[in-house]
Amino acid sequence: MPDVEGPDGGPDEGRGGDPGDDDDIDDEPGSWFVLEPAEPAGPTSTGHRVDDSDVEDCGWVWVEPVRRRALLAVLGEREWLDELDADSLAGLSDVDGEPLDPAEVAVYAGQLLESQQELLADDELSTEDFARLHWVSTDLAVISRTADDATGGTSIPIGTAASVLDRLTRETDAMLRRRITPRRDGTFRMRWSADERALVRTAIDRLDAVVDPGHDALARLYPAAYGEDEQRSAEYAAVANHELIDSRRAAFETVRRCLTRNVIDGAELGALMRSLNDVRLVLGTQLDVTEDEDWLPSPDSPEFAEARTYYLLTALLGDVIAAMRRTL
Repeated sequence: MPDVEGPDGGPDEGRGGDPGDDDDIDDEPGSWFVLEPAEPAGPTSTGHRVDDSDVEDCGWVWVEPVRRRALLAVLGEREWLDELDADSLAGLSDVDGEPLDPAEVAVYAGQLLESQQELLADDELSTEDFARLHWVSTDLAVISRTADDATGGTSIPIGTAASVLDRLTRETDAMLRRRITPRRDGTFRMRWSADERALVRTAIDRLDAVVDPGHDALARLYPAAYGEDEQRSAEYAAVANHELIDSRRAAFETVRRCLTRNVIDGAELGALMRSLNDVRLVLGTQLDVTEDEDWLPSPDSPEFAEARTYYLLTALLGDVIAAMRRTL
């Protein structure tokens, strides 16, 4: 069976609504999956080289097993498949834009559902099987959403399946793409490349060398505590700045250790977030970054390399913030 595409050439993003009245599979915040960590492989001495051999994740598990049981029940109910007909599947085509035979699509959907049920029945999935779950769910989501649109949302079984499959597809896609992934023991798996780690390490080292107040670019790291009252602000800075400097340098050292490993804990992730934010603030001040999201110097500008670093650090900080939010 060819890859399935919806009428618009790709899977519908979906309405993301509540699939029926089942509170176990609604669109509440939070991840559906986490990584199950394996037993530590023992100490290694990798220096600055990131060695994946010292971290093996057993597989993907459900945050709440009750949600998996709800999915099995909702998607395993074949009533929505029975309502698929030629009219509801007329909008499907293959990757070349050729219309697909609705009868063949219905058979294909049944095969996909059987594979999906087998995968959902497992308490733990390998990365390979997790990827299979994503692609199987993606095709089912396209089929169900196309049928739901074609019927105008009048079929409750099809609409429920479409909403659930939309969410399942988004969840599996997000987890496969995530570069900082929560694990069941409360730690986080980092999938940053060697180049990304080197970028962060260099940026941290540069800031560490000039972290003392007094540089114009550091003004945003040490804002005046009492606004325009320069005397009171200076008195406060004389007391507090030493602690701020020590705290920042301790965070920098924590980040350096994190960059040599693939698994970090919540406190280390917090230090990484604070340090990346500090670096961005300083670099943004130096570059006079505005609120214009499209701002970027031309490639022949002397500021281009620094600006590119700024946006790369922004993306990495986004990874960290997203990982922290998923634990709230």
